[in-house]
Amino acid sequence: MRHLLAAIAFTFSTFFPAGDPDRTRDIEKHFTTQPTQHIEITGFSGSEVKFRSWEKNEVYIKVGIRLDASDESYEQQYIDEVSLIDTQTPHGVRISLKEPKSPSRSIESVSGFFRKLFGGFYVRKEVVGEIYVPQSNPLTTDLRYGSFDLENMKGSLRLLGTSNTLTLRNCSAVEEVENDYGKTVIENSGGKMEISGKSSRITVEDFKGSITMDAEYSTITLRNVTQASKIRSRSATINADDIGGDLSIDADYSTVTANKIAGMLRIENTSGKIRVKNADGMYIDANYTSVDASTISGKAAREIFVKGQSGSLHLEDAVGNVKIDNPYSTINLIKIKGNVDVSSKSARINGTDITGDWASRTEYSSVTVRGLSAQRIEMTNKSNPIDLQLTIPPTHMDIRNEYGSVTVSMPSGFSGEVDLNATYGKVDTNLPLEKTRSFKGAGAYAIGKVGSGNGKINIETSSANVKLMQR
Repeated sequence: MRHLLAAIAFTFSTFFPAGDPDRTRDIEKHFTTQPTQHIEITGFSGSEVKFRSWEKNEVYIKVGIRLDASDESYEQQYIDEVSLIDTQTPHGVRISLKEPKSPSRSIESVSGFFRKLFGGFYVRKEVVGEIYVPQSNPLTTDLRYGSFDLENMKGSLRLLGTSNTLTLRNCSAVEEVENDYGKTVIENSGGKMEISGKSSRITVEDFKGSITMDAEYSTITLRNVTQASKIRSRSATINADDIGGDLSIDADYSTVTANKIAGMLRIENTSGKIRVKNADGMYIDANYTSVDASTISGKAAREIFVKGQSGSLHLEDAVGNVKIDNPYSTINLIKIKGNVDVSSKSARINGTDITGDWASRTEYSSVTVRGLSAQRIEMTNKSNPIDLQLTIPPTHMDIRNEYGSVTVSMPSGFSGEVDLNATYGKVDTNLPLEKTRSFKGAGAYAIGKVGSGNGKINIETSSANVKLMQR
């Protein structure tokens, strides 16, 4: 304790040097508490306060106050009357910094100073010091426009304020944090936390518990959070890494980066940018957004779903059924193990190394798939080409493309019925079919059965060519 007081005294003497024309005062007080009491500390706006936890059943406060006012009589009145007061009940203790009223209306600055302006009157106040609180008691504060530093708390925390520089370390029961227009850093802590901070910078690392966050226009970093978390924001930069459960992000006009999500990742975004790596499942609803996702596992039958209007989608190294609803995007699918279902209107769709059934409903899209291993293939399109390179012969393939060509290359081994028809186009195949005919300027067809199997291939165009080749 002697070292603590010496350190504080040094701080005050350094911050408020001898001969300073401003009025200064040191306030020191002890408040006895009970282990079951809720502690509330209020009135320390514009302060540079370090909170410390200890095992004693008391709150200890020592602060230094410096005041500069245009009215010297008010300066003296403030220094004489400012005090610490407490209100005790069996359930709680409320400790306040009580200040005398100023002669004018006031506004609060966001710089750590408390400035009051009206008709030429002003007040500048600075408060520095330390507050020790019992580490196991619940604590609530309402600090604003200041600096708040707290470590090693076991009791539940509700820290309500604005425009603070807030740092928490080793606090195991963080319940609520409010800090608009400020900076919040939480490290090696835990709890079921609700946190808000408009136009702020928020960093949470090594958190044992869950997080619900509301932070528009902010820079957000979550790293190593053990349970499911939710983020609501807007026009933000969001980085989430190593989340031990589901993660939900609702953040229009934002850049979102998510990595190592041990659960379902859900993102809603408009006109943003999304990058995902290593998630157990993925649901993205993102209009006019670029999406880049890789290493999506689809565990426990979690579907991989992406919905949008325009932008781009790159999905690579994914395990699980994939469903895409995106009318006007460039879509690239690489190394997918699962069924693929695509709905689009005017897109460019490319697939490579797909193991699973394929279904696509497009209108004016080009579809190119290389290395497709599918039992069932169903495709409809109106214009632009369809080009498939298969690694196994399908058991069922139905492709209809009105004004775009269809080209299919597959290995030998298909057994079943084949029906190829181009109303105004050519049909080219090397399969041994019984009926083939080409009408000059009026289309062609090739019909027949290969082997004795039950497979079925049907390819139709209205005004385009059909090509089916067996390698």
